[in-house]
Amino acid sequence: MLVKLSAYLKYQYERLSKLTLAGLILIICAMILLTFSLTYQQNKLEKLKVDMADMQRGDEMKANRSTDTVSQLELYENLILPNKSELPNVIEYIHTVAKKNNIYFDNVEYKFSDLTLIQSQSYEVTFPASGNYLNVRKFIQEVSRLDHGIVLKNIELSRDNNQINEIDALFEFSIYLKNEQ
Repeated sequence: MLVKLSAYLKYQYERLSKLTLAGLILIICAMILLTFSLTYQQNKLEKLKVDMADMQRGDEMKANRSTDTVSQLELYENLILPNKSELPNVIEYIHTVAKKNNIYFDNVEYKFSDLTLIQSQSYEVTFPASGNYLNVRKFIQEVSRLDHGIVLKNIELSRDNNQINEIDALFEFSIYLKNEQ
């Protein structure tokens, strides 16, 4: 039986033209690539499932934390927040970093807010600015490194066209302060 099958396959192989063989080889290669692609996609899917499980675990931890207001208050008490008297130094730091990175502010707006739940105050600062894109990036990185209650709440970037490197930006910072008793 195998001899007959082998002879038949040999006969069919001899009948094939060179282009037909090339087509069959391409089909086989495509199937191999498809197999590798499916394996890769399956690995990505498994990694995504693990990431989703981690995120869900993180959400559960957040839910547990949000129900416990005592532990939230303890968390805020342990943060390194500047006193209200140190606020000019924090704002001067932001201005110094901006000047160092050739970013120019105009029409800066300031607003105080009391945060009674955490017994703190928030100082909202809005900086319309302009500068080079890379310098704006450096500015954000440097200000973010200061762990004294500065939070970048919002940033809006725009430029006139894609050919220029200068951008206009609007930064909204919140500076959280300790209540001085």
